[in-house]
Amino acid sequence: MRGGRTETSLNEAVALELIGAAGMPTEEATPARFTVNGSDATLRLVIQNPDDDWDSDNFDSEGILYKAEAGGDYSYRGDDPASYADVFSVEASTSGEDDYAPLIALLKFLNESDDATFAAELGNHIDVQSFADYLAIQDLVANSDDIDGPGNNSYLRYDDGTGLFTVVAWDQNLAFSSMGGGMGGGMGGPGQMGARPNDATTQGTATDGTTTDGTTQQVPGRGARPTGALPDGATGPMPDAAAGAMPGGPGGGRGGNILAERFKANSDFNAMYEQALTDLRAELYASGEAQSILDTWTTVLTEQAGDLVSADTVTAEAKTIAEHFTAS
Repeated sequence: MRGGRTETSLNEAVALELIGAAGMPTEEATPARFTVNGSDATLRLVIQNPDDDWDSDNFDSEGILYKAEAGGDYSYRGDDPASYADVFSVEASTSGEDDYAPLIALLKFLNESDDATFAAELGNHIDVQSFADYLAIQDLVANSDDIDGPGNNSYLRYDDGTGLFTVVAWDQNLAFSSMGGGMGGGMGGPGQMGARPNDATTQGTATDGTTTDGTTQQVPGRGARPTGALPDGATGPMPDAAAGAMPGGPGGGRGGNILAERFKANSDFNAMYEQALTDLRAELYASGEAQSILDTWTTVLTEQAGDLVSADTVTAEAKTIAEHFTAS
């Protein structure tokens, strides 16, 4: 389960679905009731954890899925794979091997190429249109913690066939960032993540880390749109790294990311980003698609979770999110 900044976590749920509606890889999510040892139920958002199954569902090709750890950056640290173990982890690999060579080659290019080489050869390393779309959707959902902001929250998916990387969005709990609220409470809960919504067996995790008896029940994915009572939920392990200052350096860190910075600094790539922003705004916001997604989630929470969060709270948070749909 994810850590949330609002009582409903509508912001993250809607952002995840908008990413999928834009045709990009995303994680499924579902609201759930969560209890530990008979305690009062609370509202949580269960989010899919990208792994081998997720990778095969989202990509047709063989490849490697790297997770950028929260405390890391996109700096080049030499050719020794061990130098990257604390900043990237292999979450899925169709070959079954933790091969860091493609990632190292990418990071070396990003950090050491001159501007002319970067402009001419970036398309040999990443899917540039996909990255333009990534930057655009993160701006549209006002996620202040993407790789273009203070965070390093992303996955990098390497395609064995094309030799290209795709940046996969991750960690949307700061989406629609005009929404306030402290950490804790809401569907996200305080610092809990990693539950896999399609696991058949769900368990609670106590604050001391011990596992408690939970409810055995399949949790539907994002598209299931539960029509009955919200299912009992589950928590997973704590996040990989606690929030805090991240190192700077050539690859970015708190306050920047070298890929995003160099991409936007190039006039041709920036034009791709600007066009993607225009296209996705029309496709998702002007079309009413985003409002429809928000309305569906609002209805689910109002009708099924009224004992966990007030209808006024759901309405207020939905209104804040909807204001982004009409902003220029």
